[in-house]
Amino acid sequence: RPVARARARRAPRASRSSARARLARFERPGGSRRIGIARRERRRATRGATDDARAMDPSTTASETRARPDSARALWSRPDVAKYVAEMTASGSFVHQMATGELPREKYLRYLSQDAYFLFHFNRAYAQALRLAADVDEQRVFHELIGGVLDELKLHSAACEKWGVDVDAVEVHAASRAYVEFLESLHGKSSLELVAGMIPCMRLYAYVGRYFLTRADAGVDGIPDPRTSPYAEWFEAYGGDEMESLACRLESLLPEEIEDERAVDNYVEAIRLERDFFAAHA
Repeated sequence: RPVARARARRAPRASRSSARARLARFERPGGSRRIGIARRERRRATRGATDDARAMDPSTTASETRARPDSARALWSRPDVAKYVAEMTASGSFVHQMATGELPREKYLRYLSQDAYFLFHFNRAYAQALRLAADVDEQRVFHELIGGVLDELKLHSAACEKWGVDVDAVEVHAASRAYVEFLESLHGKSSLELVAGMIPCMRLYAYVGRYFLTRADAGVDGIPDPRTSPYAEWFEAYGGDEMESLACRLESLLPEEIEDERAVDNYVEAIRLERDFFAAHA
């Protein structure tokens, strides 16, 4: 499937799928190894000091930080959130195994099938957010989010079919079910509570993709270069500026300050559930 591109008169769909569509090439064994050395070196040469400077905080760049309200940065920098994120990037974690190339393809496909189940219900939560939208602009954002997840589900189905995985026959993992039940519990809550519980998914994927790319470029000890992994396309997709911009777009729906502690609790709980989801497939 072709990569989703932003068009001159049409905003890109704000979901993981806009970047994740690039993973289509990954469905072929070893497809990511087609990333040539020359291309890799050109990229590193142009990044230069910029990536080095942001290597310790790959979730921020000058233009993107301006698009994030203070509340979004405050939530992401909480110690409990940082602890969960550190566990998801630690040595031996699911994403770390992808970066080193040690993750068995069977585990990746199992993760993909569980993610398809999750995304179906994640889209239902977006539908609830659309219903609660305060104005037309917010409705437009959530409309794009819903369409984006539908595109992502098509990609999931194609990959699973190619590798002989029957998504409908897959047994739902306890971690996947817990995350879905959490989302369903937010359906009757306020728009703020619902959005706060959904942002971590996009923010986390934008972060972990860039985390390994920028730190590998900066020469941080112990950080593998994911571009040499058979899962390189995963990191190329999520570590790009497009994914970061989409995460910022959803975060922009937050107020500058969050006074509702329930919204804060939902954000932290969603990050914990993301940790459990990845850990289930490590």
